[in-house]
This record gives sequence, structure tokens and C-alpha cells, in this order.
Amino acid sequence: METRRVIVPVATLWTSPKAPRKIDQLALDGQTKQWVAQMTTAQTIDLCDAKRLETQAVFNDEVMIDSIAGEWAKVYLTTQTDDADERGYIAGCRQNFCRPRP
Repeated sequence: METRRVIVPVATLWTSPKAPRKIDQLALDGQTKQWVAQMTTAQTIDLCDAKRLETQAVFNDEVMIDSIAGEWAKVYLTTQTDDADERGYIAGCRQNFCRPRP
């Protein structure tokens, strides 16, 4: 598996490429601060209740690429441990948020 680093301030990691809603476009564009500011409390709670959001990665976090499909990469977030997988949380993120390590 290829190792990459997160290159945006905050990368939202989704449970699937179909999980984001229209209101989540700012997160998909890497504008996390604006995304959070414009959501209602109900929309924020829905991220967890509807199992949309897995976790978030921050700048320079290491991820291992499992697979790539279009704009999406299935990644393991190695900086956050997960009882289900020793490699870290597995989730989907926009592949342009991660670059190969130098």
C-alpha cells in the first residue's frame, strides 16, 4: 500500500463516497471552517446519526491508500488507532487531499 500525507488543514473522512450531502460540499472542497460554520445543529448531529462521518485527519497525518476510485481514495488513517483494524480508521476521502510522501 502507498503511504501519503494529508495536505489540507482538515480532511473529512467519510463512511462512503455516497455519505456526503449537498450541504457537505464545502468539506469536499477543503473548506472545513466554512462548512462547520454554516451547518445547523440538526445537520451536524446527522453526520453521526446517519453514519456519514468516520473521522477527520489533519495536515501532515499519514494515510495508507487501500484503493482509488475516481476522486475518492479508501484510506487507513494510521495516526488514529481503531480496535477493528490495527492499521487505523478506514474511510473514504478525496484523493487530492493526500499526496505521496517526499
